Amino acid sequence: RFVTSIMSMFVRIKRDKRTYFIHANPDDSILRLKHELMKTETDKVPEEMRILTSERPLEDHDVLKDCGVENNQVLFLVFKDEDNNWEEVSVFKPVYACTEEDGNVKLPQSLVSYLDDLKPRNNS
Repeated sequence: RFVTSIMSMFVRIKRDKRTYFIHANPDDSILRLKHELMKTETDKVPEEMRILTSERPLEDHDVLKDCGVENNQVLFLVFKDEDNNWEEVSVFKPVYACTEEDGNVKLPQSLVSYLDDLKPRNNS
């Protein structure tokens, strides 16, 4: 029976309103992920990209398994700006995904009414 020691995985890399799904192996480097991103419509080179976990930026030589990156984990992508500084992490979060911790987001009344209409009615 053939058994492989390397399990393939996917990582999700988010930037603004985009999510890139990258097929990877635990032994892959961050540089390899950047090269996969270059195959998309981005016009950036690896030196202009930074990939981060929620805790820290990752270096090109870092290996996914050594950084604790697991299957289906979300990573973040930023680019260098015109002043050669790294952008802030920016990920689009739709209103319906916001929580009270996000600053007591008020839903539009039309959405509240729609959601109320979906609730089961007690006919007693």
